[in-house]
Amino acid sequence: MSTTDAKIHAPGSSNGDGARHPLSIALLAPCWLTVPPEGYGGIEAMVARLADGLVDHGHDVTLFASGGSETKANLESPYEDAPGMAEAVHKPYLEFPHVLHAYDQADRFAVLHDHTFPIGPSIGSRVEQTAVVHTVHGP
Repeated sequence: MSTTDAKIHAPGSSNGDGARHPLSIALLAPCWLTVPPEGYGGIEAMVARLADGLVDHGHDVTLFASGGSETKANLESPYEDAPGMAEAVHKPYLEFPHVLHAYDQADRFAVLHDHTFPIGPSIGSRVEQTAVVHTVHGP
């Protein structure tokens, strides 16, 4: 087989036959607010658009976000309701079960895109079987 006969394509792309090859993607949002947020919540608003846009493009997306979130993606959360920003200040440890819930399932996904901080990057640095991407929002 010559190099012109062998075509290599990234997952999620078209291989020239017009067919899309969807990725299995995990998005991990902070647990404090719903996705999308009811008011304040720039990170959650951006993650909501990203999740729905990826689903619209045919990808298999799982959103790890607080309960009460609304998305076109599959929603998973250890919390039935969003804990709220006051809890982020007074009980930051509440994010551990949320982040671990996602990372414990990392091998189900081709990509895990994490929007939490600082817990997520600390755990994600140890994941080997899945591509992990971190978007750190803020200063």
